[in-house]
Formats: sequence, C-alpha cells, structure tokens
Amino acid sequence: MKFFDMDSPVSRFLTKLFDIVWLNILTMICALPVVTAGASFTAMHYVLLHMARNEEGYIAKSFFKAFKQNFRQATLVWLMVLPFLLLYSGIFAFFGRNGDGRLTAAGIAVLVAFILLLPFLLFLFPLLARFETNIPQLYKNTVLIMFGHFRITLFMVLAHIVCWYAIWKWLAYVAFLIPLMFFSLPGYISAVLYTPVLKKYEPEEQKEELAGEAEEHKET
Repeated sequence: MKFFDMDSPVSRFLTKLFDIVWLNILTMICALPVVTAGASFTAMHYVLLHMARNEEGYIAKSFFKAFKQNFRQATLVWLMVLPFLLLYSGIFAFFGRNGDGRLTAAGIAVLVAFILLLPFLLFLFPLLARFETNIPQLYKNTVLIMFGHFRITLFMVLAHIVCWYAIWKWLAYVAFLIPLMFFSLPGYISAVLYTPVLKKYEPEEQKEELAGEAEEHKET
C-alpha cells in the first residue's frame, strides 16, 4: 500500500519524527556533564541544519562528528554563558515565587532577562555549527543577525516558549516528552526558520562545502 511506502508523506513524517527524538536523546546524554552542553547543542544544530534542508544521513554519525569538531570552541563559548544561566536560575529559585506560588517582581524580572538572553542563545549555537570564526566575531555576528532578522528571531523564541510551556503546563501527562523532544523539536522548528537566513551569509566556498557534506550524508 502507498500509505506504507518509504516515500509516502506519512513515512517521511514518521522518519523525521524518529530522527528528532533520537537527536534529542543524543543531545541530552551528551549535555549531562553540563560542561559539554555547549558542544552538544552545537552538534544538535549541525544536524538540524541538514535536517531542515532534507540532507540528513545517519543522525548519530553526524552528531558526533560535529561534537568532536566543535568541542573546544563550543565549550569555551558555553562556559562564558553558563554563569549567567546559573545566576538567573539561582535568583529565580530564591526570589521567584511568593508563598502562595505567585511570581514575585524579582521572578518576573529574571524571566524577562532570560527571554532577552534566549534569542542570543538560539542563534549562537547554529552560527557556531555553521561558520568558522573566532569567539568575539561569533558574538558580534550573533547580535547582528538576531536584531537584523528580528521577525525570524521572534518566531524562534515563540517556538521554544510554546513548546516548553506546553510541556510544563501538562507535565504530569507529557513528562515523557522531555527526553524525547524537549530541545530538538523547537530546535527543528527554529532550523527551518534560520536556514534561509544563514544561507545569505554563506560564502561560496562554504556553500560548496555544505553541498559536499550533503552528498556525504546521502551516501551514508
């Protein structure tokens, strides 16, 4: 039956969904030591970029290739960002809620600060996965693209907030989704959005490199 054909829309959807789940599992496992989270998120976005272009091959092979290649720089970038995340988490945990569970002014301020940091992070790791550059230039490019394509940035932030809020809201019923697609599902939606943006900044040699990687993925 055509319904079960490998090229049918249903089969392609299920394959993509399985890849998203498998990628999320790899990302969470490799991020567990915390210090390696930056390399893990960078590798995730490397794979997602190819998935958004329908060029994915073996997910694990591509993931660990990018994890290894970007480990040093991604770890340095992550260690620069991590103190801010820990600070936000600590302040929110200490001052975030009243005794009745309502958010305090400090809690709201921390949430706003995190929402401002989130779009920076959402472009930081994709840029690190796609372009070879030094860290100061990486930060500069992230800020420029984040504000230069503000509508895309807004949609990416909304995709993450909606997915995470839905899981938090119905945590008792969908807690199993956390290890399955907590990072990779909103990440994939973001990749579909940011891929056309990144294409505009790719020099010709990098476009040829990406085309070569796509052929390599097809062979695997």
